Amino acid sequence: MKQKNEDQEIAAALKRCRAAFKKHPDAKWAWFCHHEKLCEELREPAEVRIQYILDAKPKHEQATRFNNFRPVLDEKKLTQARAEYERVTSPARAEYERVTSQAWAEYERVTSQARAKYERVKSQALAQYERVTSPARAQYERVTSQALAQYERVTSPARAQYERVTSQALAQYERVTSQARAQYERVTSQALAQYKRVTSQARAQYERVKSPARAQYERVTSQALAQYERVTSPARAEYERVKSQAWAEYERVTSQALAQYERVTSPARAEYERVKSQAFKTYLRKIYRQDVPLGTWNGKSIFKK
Repeated sequence: MKQKNEDQEIAAALKRCRAAFKKHPDAKWAWFCHHEKLCEELREPAEVRIQYILDAKPKHEQATRFNNFRPVLDEKKLTQARAEYERVTSPARAEYERVTSQAWAEYERVTSQARAKYERVKSQALAQYERVTSPARAQYERVTSQALAQYERVTSPARAQYERVTSQALAQYERVTSQARAQYERVTSQALAQYKRVTSQARAQYERVKSPARAQYERVTSQALAQYERVTSPARAEYERVKSQAWAEYERVTSQALAQYERVTSPARAEYERVKSQAFKTYLRKIYRQDVPLGTWNGKSIFKK
């Protein structure tokens, strides 16, 4: 039911919106082509924007957008009103921009220093970590490399023997089956059984050699890895500790800097908003209400906040 009501609301708002622009096809300006911009010059046909709202905007916004998207009916009157609006709000906006610019520059100065300090501490901690762990890593890689070489040395002859036997058995299998095409099923069955018997024995022999060699390899590399972890674990913990403390300090500084930025800019922003709101009421609200009977502009947006 809620979905049906929403669809009906969108359809009704869309119909009213299209009808308004159809009635004034030569309108060059529009109210709320975008939801936070009171009015602006149309740079494309209104239907293009309507279609975009249908295709790209959330359904729960569409009815409100269509109810506020209207042609400006008296461009001359709007131009005069906007000029007065700009005249009144311009000093407050300039002051707001001046204050925020200075406050932001101070924020950037403080936080960039804190960030640089964090990066410096982290870099030093990482260098220390690398210095401590590098020999252990080199030792681990040396041991595992030697263990792998030993494993390959032990298993290589067995693997070669296994491959030689299976190759010969396969050749024998192919020879027997190729000569006995007339008795293919009988001969191949016997030859395949013989092939499996021979290769199974060779595989078992290979596994007998490989299994202890693999176990030895795993034992050596496991010990090497354990030793590597014993060395690197405290170093990694120290690195994380130092980095975490440095990050906490950075967060503390940036939080204070942001709070200071808000304290400095808040009065100027409040004053600018007050002036804008009053100027809208004085110069634009009447025109807006005439052109947009279902308008929901609250001074900041057409959506409730």
